[in-house]
Amino acid sequence: MLKLMKDKMVFVLLKGLLAVFLCGIATVSHSNEHAKHHSYMGSHGMALLMPMPINQNSSSQSTPLDSTPLVSALAYHMPLYAKPHDYQLLYRVTFSKQILEQLTFNSLVSILPEKFDLQKMINGESFTVKAAFYQGHFERGGNKKVEAEVNFVSPLYQRSLTNLNRATVSAEFDTVVLDEQFNVVSKAALSPAQAAKTVTLAIHQIASRPSFDAIGLLPTVTSKNTEHDLTDNIVCDLTKRNQQTWQGRQIEDLLQTCMKATKVYIEYKDFG
Repeated sequence: MLKLMKDKMVFVLLKGLLAVFLCGIATVSHSNEHAKHHSYMGSHGMALLMPMPINQNSSSQSTPLDSTPLVSALAYHMPLYAKPHDYQLLYRVTFSKQILEQLTFNSLVSILPEKFDLQKMINGESFTVKAAFYQGHFERGGNKKVEAEVNFVSPLYQRSLTNLNRATVSAEFDTVVLDEQFNVVSKAALSPAQAAKTVTLAIHQIASRPSFDAIGLLPTVTSKNTEHDLTDNIVCDLTKRNQQTWQGRQIEDLLQTCMKATKVYIEYKDFG
């Protein structure tokens, strides 16, 4: 009888320990999933590029959130090497047309949305978030002009900054072709007249340090195609380059000499 009671007590003890162990595993697993899901929460600054009024009668426009005339623009996430900012992301966004009256787009305009999970952009979701609009860089003395809601409509480009190589002999650029409503299109499928109305951006593939971030605007397509009109990737030769770090003027010269592109956005301080 005594042995039976002892065995029963050992069984109950082991059962209790097993329950605690399994509970601990579940808690850790839940914590890991929670951390993974929220690892991209943060303040994500963006450059605001190429605003233009929306054609309210266009069938490609999403349903207006209100009756206020909207402006369509490009929002480019300002990436860094480390999480939660290690993604190059370009999005089509809309916001109130009245905001344009307070901004000048011949110099940098940036926005700082309220904290949100960058996974929304990585996953290509549509969402709305309140943001502060700055004339200049939001972290480098930019002048805060206004706060308003920004509608993130659709993704246009995405690239992760992981497992990067050092660019020593070439700088590579991805091209993104957009129609008049900032929708991604295949230029090869367009007629010459349609192609002439597109915008082609060249986005630098950020490499490991030292590198740079840049978006260039390629020349407008004409009946005589340039060599880069129908390509998805542009490679610029760096073999004659002596310096390691980059400066703004050098990046502009590269855009011009390699592909006859004009600067839309440049950042080098975060990647030197």
